Formats: sequence, C-alpha cells, structure tokens
Amino acid sequence: MEILYFFIIIGLVVICSSYITSFLLRLEKRIDFLSNVLIETKILIENGRLKLFTTGSPLILTEKGNQVLEESGLKKYIEGRKFFVIEACKNNGALKPEDMEMFIFDFFNHVNFKEPFNSEIKKYSYNSVISLHLLGRVGAIYTINICFEKLDNIV
Repeated sequence: MEILYFFIIIGLVVICSSYITSFLLRLEKRIDFLSNVLIETKILIENGRLKLFTTGSPLILTEKGNQVLEESGLKKYIEGRKFFVIEACKNNGALKPEDMEMFIFDFFNHVNFKEPFNSEIKKYSYNSVISLHLLGRVGAIYTINICFEKLDNIV
C-alpha cells in the first residue's frame, strides 16, 4: 500500500511540474512581448524628440539621423560587416521587406557589440544623451536599406 502512495505522489509531482513549466514558459513569452513593446515605445518617444528617422513607410534616416550614424561609428561598423548581415537575412528567410525589418530590428535590439566598439558606442550614447536603443534603431534602418539594395539585385 505504501508503494501505491509513493507512485501517486510521484505522479502528482510530475503533473504539477509539467503544469508549472508550461505556465512559466507562457509567462516568459508575455514578459518578452511586454519588454519589446516598452523598447518600441521608448524608441518612438525619444525619436519624437530627436527626429533621427521618419516614422512613415519606408523608414528613412533624417539628416540628423545620418549625422548620428556617422558620428557614433555605427556606419563604419555596419559597412565593415555588410556581407554578414546580408547573408544572415538570406539564411533566415527574411527576404520579404516586413520580415527583414523585424529580423534586423530584433537583432539591433539585442546586439552586444564587441570591444572596443562597445565602449565607443556607449560613450557616444552617454555624451550625446541618445539611448542605445535609439542608436540601434538608427543602425537597423541603415542596415535595412543596405539589405534592400543588395537583395533587390539577388531576388
């Protein structure tokens, strides 16, 4: 009889852990979604103040956006990695414009630059009072335009 109780308890623990795991995974997805919404809202509010890019379609860097792209070193950084970005877009099936935009925006929202560029971009961000997220969006828009140019020739 004690063995039966033991197996019942083990069964209940397995069922509960499965339910808890499922619940935590759904919660994690919701938190990721809310995090992305907050990042997008922050970018739009800050861009409303600084006007680094247009908010309509297509997204275009303004004169000030191009200046920030150049001064921050993002343009040089992206230019040096053009081939890899284009390959990443092709390999992820991001050939449709909206898929490509989402892929590149997501990449720049979560990118960890390697040193010494990481220190340089953080210093520029601090000194110019522009968030890293907005700088990333400027870099993403520039990258998207590069990909559109290159992939139009391929597709």
